[in-house]
Amino acid sequence: MNSRSRSVPATSWVTLAAATISAAAAALLIALPALAYQYPLSTTDIRDAYFMGARNDEMTAAFFGDYSKHLPAPQSGPDVDQITIDTPYTQIVQRSMGAVNYNSVEAVEEFEGKPMTFRVFVRFYFTDTYKPAPLQHADGISLTPLAYPDFWNDFKVRLVQDKEIRPKSVRGAPIYPMLTDVDGPPPLPIGGTIEVDYDPAKIDTADATVEVITPDGQDIQVPFPLSQLR
Repeated sequence: MNSRSRSVPATSWVTLAAATISAAAAALLIALPALAYQYPLSTTDIRDAYFMGARNDEMTAAFFGDYSKHLPAPQSGPDVDQITIDTPYTQIVQRSMGAVNYNSVEAVEEFEGKPMTFRVFVRFYFTDTYKPAPLQHADGISLTPLAYPDFWNDFKVRLVQDKEIRPKSVRGAPIYPMLTDVDGPPPLPIGGTIEVDYDPAKIDTADATVEVITPDGQDIQVPFPLSQLR
C-alpha cells in the first residue's frame, strides 16, 4: 500500500501561525501591567523615565503631549491658555532631557526613595475684557512705575479625583513680554502663571480633572486620564 504524506494547505499554516501569534500577544498583555500613574516610583519606572528623556526626540515630544492641554480663547474674560500636569515620572523625563554626563544609575540614585511632587500648572493671558487694575496710592493715583497686585490669587485651581485633593502650596507669577526697548519704561505684565503642588501619595490611578475658576466666573474643567498616564 502506497503511503502518502498529508500536506496542510498554505492557508492553514497562515491561520495556525496567526493563532499562535495572537495567543502569544494575549499572554504578553496579561503578563505586562498596564501603564498608569503610580507613586512611589520603582527603580524600573525611574530608568524608563530617564531613557524617555535621554532620547530627546519626536517620541519624547509626543510623550508630553498627553500631559498638557491648550484651550481655545473665550469670548470674554481672561484667556486660560494652557493647563498642564507634571507628575514625578514626567519630572524625571525632563531632568534627563539634554543632561550632560548623566546616566540611568545616577537617575535612580537621585530619585529613588526621595520625596517628589505632583504639580498642576496653569497659564493665562490678559484680554480686552480682563486686565487687573494697577496698585494705587491712598489718594487714588497709580504707582510709578506701575505695579500690579498678585492677580493670580483671583483664580481658583482645583484637582479632583472623586473629591478635591488638598494642595501643599500655591504660587503664581506674572508673564512679561519680551523686552525690546532697554531704554524705555519697564514692560507691563500680559498674563500670569499658577503652580499648585500636591503630595503625589494622595493621588491614585483614578482619572483626574483640573478645574480652573476665573475671576469672571468661567468654570474650566480639563480631564487627565491618569489610568493611562505615568
